[in-house]
Amino acid sequence: MEEKGDRDEAKSENEEYMQNRRKQQEEMIKRQQQEQQIRQFLRISTDEAAYNRLMNIKQTNNEWFSQLVSLISVATQRGIKKVTEEMLVKWIGELRLRKKEPTIKFVRK
Repeated sequence: MEEKGDRDEAKSENEEYMQNRRKQQEEMIKRQQQEQQIRQFLRISTDEAAYNRLMNIKQTNNEWFSQLVSLISVATQRGIKKVTEEMLVKWIGELRLRKKEPTIKFVRK
């Protein structure tokens, strides 16, 4: 009888593992689709030089990449057909200036 219980337990662990695995695969596919949609949007809304610069930024700084994609989205909603590399460089400069300086707090005891 113990063997049957052990088999049932192993079977349920295997099913749980397979469910988790499927869930991870679905999440990975969803992320890949989102990235593909972002790339397509950027291909349409930026010139080639700006697109290439964005892909380089994506490799080095995902936070800036996300912020720049948001800025490009807003720009296209406001009627800008294509974002140029010059516009992108200007926005990158603004992002650098926004970078918060560390602050030092003195707490008295």
